[in-house]
This record gives sequence, C-alpha cells and structure tokens, in this order.
Amino acid sequence: MQTPEGSLAHAAEQAERGADTLAASCLQLRPGETVWLGSWSADTIAPMVARALQRAGAVVKLCALDRFRDATDERAALNEVSATLRGCSASVLIAGGGLQSGLSIGIIKAAGVARTRHIHMPRMDTRVLGSSVRADPDVLRQINARIEERLRRATTVRVTSGAGTEMRLGLDPRLPIVADCGRPEPAQWDNLPTGFVYFHPVSAEGTYIADRVALTGAGEADAAHLRRSPLRVVLVRGAVQSFECADDSIRALFETYLGSHSEARRVGFASIPTNYLARTELQHSTHDSLLPGIKLHLGYPDRARTGATYDAAVQFRLTGRRQSVRAGDTAIVTTGRLERALVEGLDPFR
Repeated sequence: MQTPEGSLAHAAEQAERGADTLAASCLQLRPGETVWLGSWSADTIAPMVARALQRAGAVVKLCALDRFRDATDERAALNEVSATLRGCSASVLIAGGGLQSGLSIGIIKAAGVARTRHIHMPRMDTRVLGSSVRADPDVLRQINARIEERLRRATTVRVTSGAGTEMRLGLDPRLPIVADCGRPEPAQWDNLPTGFVYFHPVSAEGTYIADRVALTGAGEADAAHLRRSPLRVVLVRGAVQSFECADDSIRALFETYLGSHSEARRVGFASIPTNYLARTELQHSTHDSLLPGIKLHLGYPDRARTGATYDAAVQFRLTGRRQSVRAGDTAIVTTGRLERALVEGLDPFR
C-alpha cells in the first residue's frame, strides 16, 4: 500500500510530467527559444513549469504578476507584460486562482500582438497539471477529427441526461467547427488543460441541467451545492428564457450574470470535450469541465472562430453529469463516456 509520502511523491512526479508535456508537446520548444512565463498565485506550479521549459532548452523570462493585486494596477501590469513579451516566441500564463478577468484577457491580447504561441492556464493546481494537462496534442487532434467528421454529417445535436437535460442544438454547415488540441500556432492561444470540438449553434431549444460546473468570471458555484441543487436552464430560440435553482447563492450568481450584458442570455457556443485523461471528477472546475458531454457557453461566442453574428464580453459556462450526446443518428457520448469508435486505438485506457 502506498504511504502518504509515496502518494505525494507520485503526485509531484505526475505534475512534472504535465509540465514537460506543455513544453515539449504543446509548445514544441526548440533549444534557444525565449519563453515568457507569467505567474499569478502559482508559487508551487510556476517553478515546475520553468524547469520543464529549461529542460526543453528554452530561455525563460519570468514575469511575476502577484504584486498587481489592485484592479487599478491593471494598466501597469499589462504595460509590463507587453514589454517583457518582446523577443519571445512562446508564452505561458499560470494562475492559481483569482486572476482579474481584465488582466487575463489583456495578457491573451498582448501575446497575440507579440505573435507568440501562447498557453493560458487559469485556475491551475498540481492535481490538474498532473492529470488532464498531460494529454498528448496529437491524440487530441485525432479524436477531435473523428468527432468533427460526425458533426459535419448532422444538422442537429441532441443532448440528454438522467437528471433531466433534453436539448437540441442546430448545426449550420456554412459555419466553422472549431477544434482545440493544445498546440497553438504563432499569434494564437489555447487553454490547458484542453481538448474540445466546438461550434456556434444556429438554434438551441430545450432544458439544460447544470449539476457539475456553473462558472463565470465573477465566480463559480460550489460543486457540492450545485450537485444538491442543480441549475435548470430553459432555452428558447437560442437564448435563456427562464431558470430555476433552489440554492440562493447559485441563483444570485446566475441572475447577476444575466443582467451583465444585453447578449448574456444567448448560447455563444457549445463544446464537446475530448480530453481522454479527464476520466473522474477532481472537484476542480477546470478539469471537471473536460469530462464528456456538452458544455454550454452563454454570452461570448468566440466570433472570430465560430462565425457567430454577434459578440459579447461576458461568459457563463455550464456542464452537466452523465450526459448522452447524438449528432443526428450517431452517438458521440453515452452516459458520460465517449463512444468507443471515437477513441479506438488512441485512448490508452481502452
């Protein structure tokens, strides 16, 4: 039986492997490249990632952002980020939590201006670094392609769950289907952990039960509270018509979000997670949102990539447990598991 010390050592080893995946597989670093590493409340994780970048032969330019705690310091922080990104070909932002949304978005934009290959890692901890972050981008790309091929043959996606989700999303063949595998090109970015296929639905009708994650930039629902008191959202003509939740704090979070923008109620895009290393809940929203099903993104539609006809600067993300997803007549997810045909020969656990 593994001792507590052995368990901690194993967790640290897995986290180091996740950091190596980031450096060698996601960024595909070449010896001599200069990498910007931004750190916010990440005193344990940032050194792990710095070591991995150095093992890959990179020169690391560390930018500690923790001193910019006051929202009034946001402009000063972004000025420093822009200055320190000069001369870098890749960049990584690691935040342990609490990163201001304006600063987070500003860093992504600054990385785009600097034309770096950018990896964004908000709400990160060693558990996630040692689990779903380790997913191989090449494997994710192949799973993504198999799902995209099935979506291309369909005009509707149906989502159901034992908790009461019953929803249909409309697909327009003229709109792009986007896939993220964790290997950004210059001037592009990706979150880690990743593994998604997503699209802007031209219609969204029915009921969605969020009983796993409910998350916005202003905060997130407590996972245990959400499981006991799910958020029930009714969608009509692609937008939230009504909602119910027995938990006062979750209801207040959602109400505040809906009042934050004129387009906050719209379904911006729907994503199908493909990360084959996300297999069980860690009670961590970043990881748990990668479990198979349909993740609804209200508000922000990622217009430049999805072809949506509107924009919004706010977002609310919803995920549910043990969903089943069908693209037309073809099953993609059955009771919270990707169909075998989608991962055949790729998933080491099958």
